[in-house]
This record gives sequence, structure tokens and C-alpha cells, in this order.
Amino acid sequence: MLLSSNKIAQIVIFIAAFGGIFIFGKLPIWIALTGLILPFLVLDVLVNRPKVNRSVLFFLVILVVVSIVNFQHLKLTTAMYSLFLMTVFLFSRQKIERCKPEFLIGIYRNVILVFFILLITGLCFYFLLGVNDFPLTRVDVSRGFPRSFGPTTEPSYAALTLTIAMLVLCSSVNNTHIEIRLLLFIYIISIIIIGSGIGYLACTILLMYIFYAQSLKVFKLEKIAIIISSVMALLFLSDDIERLKPLFDVLSNILKYDSLWNAFNAFKIADSSAWFRFGPFFEYLRDMQLSELDNILIGNGAGTSTSYFGEKYIMHIDPDWFDSDGKPVMDLPFLPAFLYDYGIILTFILIYIFKCLIKPLRGSGFFILIALFIVFNSNFNTSIFWFFVYSLLVINVVQKKEFVFEKN
Repeated sequence: MLLSSNKIAQIVIFIAAFGGIFIFGKLPIWIALTGLILPFLVLDVLVNRPKVNRSVLFFLVILVVVSIVNFQHLKLTTAMYSLFLMTVFLFSRQKIERCKPEFLIGIYRNVILVFFILLITGLCFYFLLGVNDFPLTRVDVSRGFPRSFGPTTEPSYAALTLTIAMLVLCSSVNNTHIEIRLLLFIYIISIIIIGSGIGYLACTILLMYIFYAQSLKVFKLEKIAIIISSVMALLFLSDDIERLKPLFDVLSNILKYDSLWNAFNAFKIADSSAWFRFGPFFEYLRDMQLSELDNILIGNGAGTSTSYFGEKYIMHIDPDWFDSDGKPVMDLPFLPAFLYDYGIILTFILIYIFKCLIKPLRGSGFFILIALFIVFNSNFNTSIFWFFVYSLLVINVVQKKEFVFEKN
């Protein structure tokens, strides 16, 4: 029995969008659920022998080779997750390319609506029942006010998931002006509820994409309303001036130090949370040694970056960030974690795959900005990373098929 292209698309996209739940301790449930379709994909390959993307296949082969070379040092579960996720993408890609644009757009409409319901439900659970850690409706109260972020692991992931979904919807002409405005309203309300700084930046990029890269006519009154709403939301979330102090410290340090690295280190002290999203990548590049060329090229082994960076930044990690053996671990974003684990060769191949997915898109520069948010906020084996990859593929399919339809 073979699953239809529509079913495959629904499963991989919807599960990646809501993949912040874990079972059996550390097994991501979205990976476990996605694994259920792998036998069907393999059967489809055996029966129909579809063409596969050569770049993705080449990446997969190099991934296997690198893992074999570093087998003694790698974490087997991390390597297996990476191998599995890329295999599913390789086999499901052609299935998604067969789907009709309106069906794919419908999936992303449902993502926005379900996410919004979960965000509201999370606030209801918190205010009515005092519950803030239910797996599907998590609420963060560490900043003095509730920030609902649904089934994801942190607010920035929720904001990026919704932004990516809206990018897909705004890339299509299969939405009426009323539909897209209603979805945009729900999206902005969701971003306010989530209360993520990264979310506000991503929202700004999305609005610029709508205003300048798309054909949607935005009335002056709507622009004014969006600007006023954004300013009011920022004031509401920043009512305590102390929360803005790190930003002022960073700006003063940049002006104060004549050495770029001194200013860079001062940034770490002023706002370590923001610094650790990109700082370790630049320090890793700075500290590279030609004597370790083999490790630079093919990496040190899947999953080894957590212990390496845990030891390197042990003075900055929380007391909870230690494994069962008492060793420090630190899960950093794709850059530099993937680069350290798998090496520069696989990293450049993956960047090339991203380039092939982004370059044909209308307003590709905006997607590059969102891609930077992804690689500096998530790693290869996270659901938000793969939600972005599948979404880029969907936008390519939608825009290509709609262009052919309009031409005919």
C-alpha cells in the first residue's frame, strides 16, 4: 500500500511544524512519527523508481562516509537522526512536487490556525488553572509576564514557525485579499502573544516582503495600523527599562572599544543570551588550526559539539546543562554545531542545497534573512530547521506551478 503525495506532504510538514514534544526522555516525537512513513517512502522508491535530487543524494552519501570515518567518536543517535531526516526529505521531495498548489497552501493555513488555537489555549490554562508546562501549550513566565509558545521548545521557535508559514501563504496567489488579511491579523496577534524579540524581527521581514516583493495591495490605513500596533506591542513588552539596558551596553561597548574583538567580548558580557546565538561560530572560525585540517574538513563526529562547546563555555552554562556523568553539554545552533560535527565539506554542500531552493524564489533576499535566523537559532536535527527546508520546497512548487498556470 502506497501513501498518496498529499498524505506524505501533510505528514512531513504538519509534524515538523508541531515538533517540540519529546517521548522516552530524549526522543523527539516528531522524528518518531515521521519515521512511520519511511517504509512507505522506501516501498514507493522500489515500485515507482522516481528520480531523486542529485545534490541531496550526494549530501546523503557524504554524510554516511563522514559518519563512518568518525564512527569511534560520534554519538550514534545523533548520526542516525541526521541520516534518517535527510533520507525522508530525499524520498518525499518528489511526492511534494506532485501536489497541487492549493492543497499545499491549505496545509499552511491549518498550521497558522492550529498554532493560534494552541497559543490561546496555553494562556487559558495559565490564567484559569495555573498550568504553564503542558506539552502542547507551553507558557514562559520568566520575564514577569506570560509568553505562550505552543508545542515548540522556546518562544523564538514558535515565532519563526509562524513566520515561515506566513511566507508560504504570501508567496501564493491562491489566497483572496480577505483571506490573507485575516491570516496576517492572526499572525501578528500570535507574535504579540509569543513575545519573542526574534519574532518581532522576523515579523518585520515578513511585512517588508509583503509590501515590496508581493503583488498584494496594502492600503495606507493598513500600514499605519500595523506600525501603531507594533510600537504599542513593543512598549507593552518593554515596560521595564532594565530590559533595554543590555542593548545600550552593547552599543556603548562597540563605540568604546577600538578593537573589534574587544567589542565582541564586551557584547558577550552585556547580553550573553543574544551573543551565544552567533558568537561561538565566529570564535570557532578564529580558533581554527591548519594542524587540524582533517577535522575541519570532515568534522569531529555527530553530536560531539555538545561536549566540546560545553567544556569551552563551562563558565556560562546553567547548572542543569550537565549530562548523567556530570560533564557539561551545550546545544548550539547549526553554526557552529553542524560545522564542528560534520565538517566544512558537508556544510558547504548543505549551503548549496539551500541556495538551489532559495534562488528561484521571488524576493529571495527576504528568504536569505530568514535562513540566517534559522541557522543561528536551530540545529540540523531540530523540527524548525526541517520545517523551513520543506517550506522552501513548497514555495518553489507553488510559484512554479502558478506561473505555468498564469502563462497558459
